[in-house]
Amino acid sequence: QYNIESVNAVFVGASEKTFRKYSLIYVRLIANLPVLDWEKRLENAPEGTTTFVSLDGTDFRISEPTEFDPKWFSHKFSGPGVSYEIGLCIATGNIVWAHGGYPCANGPT
Repeated sequence: QYNIESVNAVFVGASEKTFRKYSLIYVRLIANLPVLDWEKRLENAPEGTTTFVSLDGTDFRISEPTEFDPKWFSHKFSGPGVSYEIGLCIATGNIVWAHGGYPCANGPT
């Protein structure tokens, strides 16, 4: 669910300030996990072959972060969003690249 902080704070039984503090800590920890590995594009590839990567963009819906600003507008769902570029290894399906979190009008898609 994409709830506002006050709603999420009630779900976990904390104040908004406490929820904000700890949720940002967890978001940063998760963001720094070594999940994406560019070298995985070569996993299970026969020696001497080139393994290709497919790049695509996607938009994710968000709550409007400020008063209406067209830079956040996504044509995908006619509302505010952030845009990401995702790279998949064609041979294995591993996600090997991610870039973004840009306002949709300025993003990589």
